[in-house]
Amino acid sequence: MHMDLSIITATVAVIVAIIAFGQWLNSRNQLKLSLFEKRYAIYEKVASYLAEALQNGRIAVGADIEFLRDTKRVHFLFSGDPVIKSLISDIYKKSVELHCLQQEEQSVSGEERSKNIEKQRIIKNWFDSSLNNLEVMFDEYIKLEH
Repeated sequence: MHMDLSIITATVAVIVAIIAFGQWLNSRNQLKLSLFEKRYAIYEKVASYLAEALQNGRIAVGADIEFLRDTKRVHFLFSGDPVIKSLISDIYKKSVELHCLQQEEQSVSGEERSKNIEKQRIIKNWFDSSLNNLEVMFDEYIKLEH
């Protein structure tokens, strides 16, 4: 009888351990999914912002501030990755520069206007290149692996 009780106790302990391990795995996978969803949202925001800037050829008034606000959690979500953080910062800075150049374009002429348009083209080419390399830059972070 005493031996039967110890076997039952050991069996219950093993079952409890298996359930606890399963719950731990489930929690871990839920955390990974949550982190993936937040990171993917940032990826989509960056991609759509760049695509819209290229499609319209302009930065809409206030769009740069909205972009910065929507991507402010980058440092925390991407473990402080300097490449991602720098990308977001560069997109914002180049957006502001492009917006300023586009505002200035109306008031300049001749050689100054040509230089202005060339600077805009360089920024737009940078946006295009960044958009084309976006998947590579985010690849490490937007995978759902177990």
